[in-house]
Order: sequence, then C-alpha cells, then structure tokens
Amino acid sequence: MEKKTVRDVSICGNRVLVRVDFNVPINEQTGEITDDSRIRASLPTIEYLSNHNARIVLCSHLGRPMGTRNPKYSLEPVAKRLSFILREEIKFMSDCIGTEVENAVEQLDCGQILLLENLRFYPEEEGNNPVFAQKLSRLGDIFVNDAFGTSHRNHASIVGVTRYLPSVAGLLLEKEINSLGLILEQPRRPFGVLLGGAKVTDKVKLLENTMGKVDYIIVGGGMAATFLKAQGYEVGNSLIDGSLETASMLIDKFTGNGVKLFLPEDVMVTNSINPVVPAVNVPVNQIPPDKMVVDIGPATITKFTEILERCRTVFWNGPMGIYEKPEFSEGTRTIARVMSNLLATTIVGGGSTAEIMTEMKLAEKMTFVSTGGGASLEFLSGEPLPGVSVLMAKDSEEKPGTYRPFVEENNIRLPEQINLYKNITIKNDNKIVMLVIDGLGGLPHPQSGRTELETASTPNLDKLALRSVCGFSIPVCHGITPGSAPGHLGLFGYDPLQYTIGRGVLEALGIDLDVRPGDVAARGNFCTIDSGGLITDRRAGRINSDKAAELCALLDGQKFNGIEAIVHPVREHRFVVIFRAGHALSDEVADTDPQQTGVAPLQANPFGPTAQETAAAVNQFLTRAREILAGHEPANMIMLRGFSNIPSLPTMTDIYKLRPAAIAGYPMYRGLAKLAGMDILATGSHIAEEIQTLEDNYALYDFFFVHIKGADSAGEDGDFQRKVGVIEEVDGCLPRILRLKPDVMIVAGDHSTPAVMKSHSWHPVPLLIHSAYCRPDSTTAFSESGCLGGGLGAIPATSIMPLAMANALKLSKYGA
Repeated sequence: MEKKTVRDVSICGNRVLVRVDFNVPINEQTGEITDDSRIRASLPTIEYLSNHNARIVLCSHLGRPMGTRNPKYSLEPVAKRLSFILREEIKFMSDCIGTEVENAVEQLDCGQILLLENLRFYPEEEGNNPVFAQKLSRLGDIFVNDAFGTSHRNHASIVGVTRYLPSVAGLLLEKEINSLGLILEQPRRPFGVLLGGAKVTDKVKLLENTMGKVDYIIVGGGMAATFLKAQGYEVGNSLIDGSLETASMLIDKFTGNGVKLFLPEDVMVTNSINPVVPAVNVPVNQIPPDKMVVDIGPATITKFTEILERCRTVFWNGPMGIYEKPEFSEGTRTIARVMSNLLATTIVGGGSTAEIMTEMKLAEKMTFVSTGGGASLEFLSGEPLPGVSVLMAKDSEEKPGTYRPFVEENNIRLPEQINLYKNITIKNDNKIVMLVIDGLGGLPHPQSGRTELETASTPNLDKLALRSVCGFSIPVCHGITPGSAPGHLGLFGYDPLQYTIGRGVLEALGIDLDVRPGDVAARGNFCTIDSGGLITDRRAGRINSDKAAELCALLDGQKFNGIEAIVHPVREHRFVVIFRAGHALSDEVADTDPQQTGVAPLQANPFGPTAQETAAAVNQFLTRAREILAGHEPANMIMLRGFSNIPSLPTMTDIYKLRPAAIAGYPMYRGLAKLAGMDILATGSHIAEEIQTLEDNYALYDFFFVHIKGADSAGEDGDFQRKVGVIEEVDGCLPRILRLKPDVMIVAGDHSTPAVMKSHSWHPVPLLIHSAYCRPDSTTAFSESGCLGGGLGAIPATSIMPLAMANALKLSKYGA
C-alpha cells in the first residue's frame, strides 16, 4: 500500500484519534452484541498503539440514527465488549465532541483507551461538515483511519478530519488494501469471481475492472435472475435489478474477453417469503410465472463446487439466496463450506457474506475476510476510496492540508552523525544546556490521581510538558523515560545498540572505581531468604549504608578461576560488583531472578555461547556470598541485575568539538558524564546551588549537563508534596537559565507512570528544545515560540543530542 501507516509516525505519548468500524449487530430485545468480529478486527491497531504508549481515542458510527441522539444506537455496549476482550477498562464518553470530551482526552494516560459516542448522532458527520471535522480533530495529534468498511464514504470522520491532522492508515486498513490488491495485481490463475446478492449495478464496475484477470464468473443469488432473463429465460416474479441491456452488455464482454460465465442450472422457487411457503426445485427453463427464485438448487451447487475447485484464487461477494430465511439458505451455507475447504486463495468481500462466514465459524479458514462490503466492491472496481486517498503518501514528507508533519531525523549512525554535525560545532561557540529532571511528571497521587507536574503551580514546565509546542501539537506524555541504560546514553547521542551499557556500569563509574574496558559490572541488592529458599525481603530494607559497606567488604576480592569479583557499596542495600579477568568477558548473562518469582537459590544463566565463563564465575560468587552472609540477617543473600561490559566511548569532545561539563550529585549520572568525557563540577545538593554552579562556570564550557535529583516518583518515600516543591523550584529556576541565553536548551525527564515503566529500559526520551532567540526575560518564553520537539514519540534515544544540535541550527537559520 502506497500510504503511510501507523508504523511510520511517532505515536508515543501522542493523542491518536482512530476511526474504527464498530458498526456491529445488536439484538434489539436484549441489547447484546451478536457478532463482535468487527471489534476484533481492529485489535491489532489498538494493541499496537497501546504497546507504544499512545493515548487512544476511538470513534465510530453504529446503525442509522439519522443525525439524532437515539439510545438504541449508543456505542456503550461496544465499550463494554471491547473492555471484556482487552481485559482492561475502556473509558466511554456520552458525546463525541465538546469541552467535556476534550478534557477527558487530555487526562488519558499513555496506553489508555477512550471510546466516543456514535458519530452519526450528529448530521454533520455524514454531511462532512468542516466545523464538526475540526472539533473532532481537537481530540488528536495524529489521525488513524482503520475503518476500511466506511472508507468509501465522504464523511467528516473519514475525510474531513484529515485536513487538520497528520493522517495515516491503521493495520486493518493496510491489510484490507494489500489483501484485496492481490486480486487486482497478481491473482493466481484460474481466478474465479463468485457473485450473489440482488444488485447487478453494484458489480458492473468490478466485473469490468477485473475483466483482463478473471477466468470464471459464477453468478447466484438474486442477480442470477437478471442474467437469466437477459438470456431469454422466464424468471416469474423474481426481482430484476438494473436494465437487461446492462446484463446483456456484460455477457457480450465476457465472451469477447474469454471469460466463462456460469449461471444456475436449477433453482429453488416459492410464491411467498413472508409468510414463508416451502420452496420447490425446478430447472431454470421451468420457472413458473407466479413464483420467484429464492436459492440455487442442488444441481447448481454441484456445478458451482466443481468450478470453484478448479480455481487458485476466489473472490466471493453476496449470498446465493435469501439467506436471512433459514428455509432458503442451503445454497449459501453449502457454498460457504466448499469455500472453506478450497486449496486456493479465498477472499470474502465483506457485508453479509462476511457475516455468513463468521456466523458459520468458517472465517478463519478463509485467506482473508474483508470488513467492508461496499468499500471492497468500490476498491476492486478501481474507484479511489475517499478515506484512503486523503492519507499521507508513503514516499512524501507532507500532504495537502493546514499542518506540516514532523519529519524524524534519527536514522543515522554515529559516524554519519559526526560528519553531519561537524559544521554546527566547528566554531566552538554553541552554548547548550541539558536539564535532566528525575521524575518529571511523576506517578499519580494515590488519592487525587494527579501527577506532581499536574499538581505543581508551574507557569513554564507544565506548558512545556503538557501542551503543544511550535504548532506540532505533540505533548510530552506523562511517563516517557530514558530508561536505565540506553536512554541515558542516548541523551548524549551515543548509539545504545553499539555501546551496550547497564545501570550497574553507570553506578560503578560514578563511584570512582578503577574500571577497565572488558570488565563486566552488575548492580546488586542484598536480600533475605528463609530456610525454604524463598525471598522474604527483596531489598533487605533494614540495612543502612554502614551495614551494607561492612557486608561488601566481606564479599570483596573473591576469585574464581582467574576472575575477580570487586564489590563496592553504593547506598543502603545496594552495591556494584565488577567481574574482571585478564581478558574481555562476555556480558550476555541474564539477571538473577529476572521474573521476580521470589524463589531461591538465585542463579545467573548465559544467553550466549561466549558467556559460559562469566556465568560460571557469577554463580560461584553467589554460592560464596550465601556462605559468607549466613548469620548476617536480615541480609543473608544477594541478587544481581544488569550485567554489562564497560564500554570505551569516544568523548563528546571527539564527537561534537565541545567542552562539556556535568553538574550532578547522583553517582549514576556522574558515571555517565565521566564516560562521555565531561568535567565533573563540584556543587551543592540543592537546585539553586546547581544553577549557581552553572552560572559561575558558564563562560568556561560549551555544553552543560545538569541533573536535578528529588522529583522521583511519589510513593518512594510517600512525600508527594516534596516532589511538587521540587518541580516548582525547577520551574522557578528556568528564567535564570534563560538569562544565560543558551543556543539550545533541552529538558528531559526520567521515570514516571507505571504504563511506561513496563518497557522502562528502551523507552524514548522526551525532548523539549528552547532557543535563546526567544526573549529571555519572559517567564512564558518556553511556551510562546522557539520550541522544536516535545515528546517526539518513537524517536529512539540514539539521536537526541545530534537532533538537539540540528534544531539549534534551524533556529538560528530561520531567526526563530
């Protein structure tokens, strides 16, 4: 498909407005959904968005409420069914536009899903009213069309909204286009088209468009009567749809193009369908004038089966009779069973045919069952679908509309980065300040449900982190985190895939150990296990730093087959252990107790053939540790996490020709700064003191890394108000940094909501960039202009620093 899909855009943290087709059948008496296949068809897109931490807003129509609010057509039952399928709460709104809806969307956490009320409660939906479309667009930063079944409609939620938002295809829409496209491009031959239903006129363009590719056309259902009539047969009271001239014209085209047409040989006829009068079987040349055709007959079923079994590709649209009446459904049911057993590519063209396959539980035996009846017919007819035509082209950077889409610049490796940005830094006159705030956003308060950032009275940070910037409308999600390893490296432009590093290594570097390239480091925790081998205290929380240092001294210096274990305390129950040999060790060793099962003995397992030596030494160290710590309760055992080599990195000076300095009190960040070749500046532990250190040394360096500790997740010590105070203090210091007039300022947050912590280690970094070309005396300068970025979604941590510098160049070039 030549359109961008949801995989091609940055979605993490963004509000994603998804048009789905939840027009499901509902029992009028019970209110229960009788077939949820359309809901399940959209699950791949919904789950993709959820797994990538989007804030998901689903919209759909249901039935034909004719532009009025009718409880009969409410989508609330759909929300309940979706909640049941996903095993999670789905928020439901009783409207689809308006302030209340917009506020609810803003409050969504990453990965959360909200379903809007029926779009067709508003007549403006089907009228493609631009005001209505614009109101819908306020609910998203990105629009995803996953409703193939309605993509042939020129409606506001299908076409109109794309004027205001970057618009891409969902995974279901992509699958529909690709699967149906096989028929038009390279069908395996013989290719048969099986058509039923009543309307010949609906299929004329399809038949003409496939004329050069199709081998057999098999016609049943009500439209067979029209073709039989065109050939001179008496069809009694059967419905004749369309002109006989059209049917005759098609028959002539089939003959002229070598296409074989197969019509029924016998049919089932009756003189009443309501009330039902039993049908009788007659040959097609003996249809009584007072009866109507209601199904194909047994001889025709046999003939159609024989033709279908010759085919290698079959497209089926339309039942073989009046399927809604069980008495007249035998032909359709039998053909459905035949289709399910064909050794061919079998594609069902949506509508009632798809419902038949689902009801008979045969859908999974088909190659593909389309969710769109009319849409699939229009697509196969060669007609452009309005809802697909307006989506962004695969090979274009932007499309017609009122917005300019963001173009990611993160697909270059470190050597190319060095060359690309050399011209930016060659003069050594850039001033770049990176502010990393632990817990920017933070966990929700257990009572209020609001995060620290939401609670704090911050004129600058909240606008930076929660509101759109520079017209991109891409807010930073609550909870984007650099992660404990790759993300931190990525802050400085290092490729975490090339330079693997664990948190244990960073902490080791931060405490001035004599670490060497080739060493393997890991973070350790003291823990307590009982006589049965179960962990009863994962962090031995009653051990203070002095006690931990004493125990580390007992463990330090152990040697196993030429590998030495060097142990150093970090704080409280934590320590770092470095495994050193006379050669480089492999770090492909799994964490001990990685699933936190609470079962001991704890053991390290290699997950690479070169790690046997390291794993053996680690397990010997664990065994010795248990012997040494016996009787030292509450800490009588250890766990090890984050095995990683000590890497040798090119310094930031080598890469960017910058003189970098770090202001950080936390060991891990001092270690990171040391790894990147920065000078470590002595400073106090309070934010104001760190800013003072920045001001005092501003003339001496080109790049400053400032780490602010203290806004970590609420719940660690329960002091929520202290975290709020930290964020307010940071916000108050921003004008001081602005007065220094940095060329670029980057604000990045570490740690936050549980939804994001699921994939903590590999999550992207929130990037907020500000230029001193904004007025430095304005306390609202951050939100006014000059910001490029802001929760840039799927940008991996590999290119944050180079991207910041590239944006600095853009700002100066365009005079922002």
